[in-house]
Amino acid sequence: MLERERREDQADRLVILPTARGHSARGAGRIMKSPREVLIRPIALSLAAILFTTVLVAEVYSHATALHVRDPEDLALAFLLPTIFIAVFFGSTLAVASSFASALAAAYVIYPPQLSIWIHDPTHVAELGFIVLLAITASKAVGVIIDGKPLGSSGAALNRGGCSIARSPGNAFL
Repeated sequence: MLERERREDQADRLVILPTARGHSARGAGRIMKSPREVLIRPIALSLAAILFTTVLVAEVYSHATALHVRDPEDLALAFLLPTIFIAVFFGSTLAVASSFASALAAAYVIYPPQLSIWIHDPTHVAELGFIVLLAITASKAVGVIIDGKPLGSSGAALNRGGCSIARSPGNAFL
């Protein structure tokens, strides 16, 4: 039987309780995450990071073109940063998906014609393709470095660096 339980952190969690005959269901005692924690929050934060990067890069791009910087399209490399942070916090699978979203944002904002996904110059298409490959490689490398346990999961960062920290209801920082 499944029962909703309200915890101190005010997050809804599903807890599997033993059945009436005393037998517990498969995975009894484990706390299952709600769909909000598993899907919606990471995707929303990933899109927000890409949107923030897009706004920041668009502003820097406008200043770079006004100052006649030689190759302002190199700012597309800035879209690697949200992909790496997403890989650290939410895992490499979501980071691979975000690398494609970042490529669309870079095509829309940076490469001519601006404010269109269409890229006129084939060298810019190749450059964006290599940046996407670099983003995918970086996200998978980060996934290997963090051992497949993203920091955004419930207990991944608690036992790192030789120190062991236990979660307790009174410890608000974990």
